[in-house]
Amino acid sequence: MLSNVRIENDESAQGNYFVSGSAPFVMGHYPGDPVFPGVMSLRCMRQLSDQLFQEIGSSQSEPYAQLKRVSFIDIVRPGDVLNVNSSIKKKKPGEVHIQAEISVDGQVKSKSVFVYR
Repeated sequence: MLSNVRIENDESAQGNYFVSGSAPFVMGHYPGDPVFPGVMSLRCMRQLSDQLFQEIGSSQSEPYAQLKRVSFIDIVRPGDVLNVNSSIKKKKPGEVHIQAEISVDGQVKSKSVFVYR
């Protein structure tokens, strides 16, 4: 789903996603006034956070993530290019907290914290 994924120093990751107006989940969410569904924003943030979690050496093939502090701040429209960022905020034995954020043209659209165990 994401393109141009980059992981830096096992501490942060960046990726992009172009929101196509022809995707079925965009066209059907709301006909006549299409928007990128919030669940798809979460999917983008989760994908990047999973990759970062795997990069730091986790042996789990399907890491468990708990969502914390999910915020949908503004609407994402077809034609937007999502800049997705994830960074490790806390590491302790058996638990990693990764903060993820989506922005478009420098404006934050959504954010969440994923807790991996």
